Amino acid sequence: MLLVAFLALLWPSTSWSSNVVHNVTAVSGVAVDLRCDVKLRRCGNFHSIEWYREFNNEAKAERVYVYRHNSGRGKAENAWRDRAQHVYEARRRRMIVSLAPSRLEDEGFYRCEITYENLDGNGRWFDDEDGGCLAPQLARLTLLERPKFARIELKNGTRLTANGARDGVPVIGPFNEGAVLVLRCRAGGGKPIPQVIIFIE
Repeated sequence: MLLVAFLALLWPSTSWSSNVVHNVTAVSGVAVDLRCDVKLRRCGNFHSIEWYREFNNEAKAERVYVYRHNSGRGKAENAWRDRAQHVYEARRRRMIVSLAPSRLEDEGFYRCEITYENLDGNGRWFDDEDGGCLAPQLARLTLLERPKFARIELKNGTRLTANGARDGVPVIGPFNEGAVLVLRCRAGGGKPIPQVIIFIE
């Protein structure tokens, strides 16, 4: 017999307020690991582990990964298709799902649900007085992106290049003393918005 948990899938500001949310931050394009802990001693054997992605102001979540413990097989679905795989660490009683490569659009809230077998060896229900076995494990994935470019330009928009550079550093001038020199430092792309700082050495 399997215990199936029916959960109201609401946006985290309401339904997740009583749950611990694990924050995961990574740079877009690299592998991201999400962890789901299995409570074998407290909740007994389990049948499956499923990962869902929540969407803002939508009641329906999207399943992105499913693992069947009896067969030991996992499958990435929907937005994670062909990009995710798992490692089940039996000694540490946890499953790691690795998403690679990550994309900016993967940012958001994720929910891990474990379906436990509902009876122990003595025919008793598992210990779930505070709902710990049924409670989903939650993660907030934040993805950063490197700036696509950073460059210094003259006032008229001319880019400084390596022509006439010294030790790889562009050289401009000479300028007469008292002349006004305007340099612009530009950066494009990136998340969060790049902070531009000019240093004088």
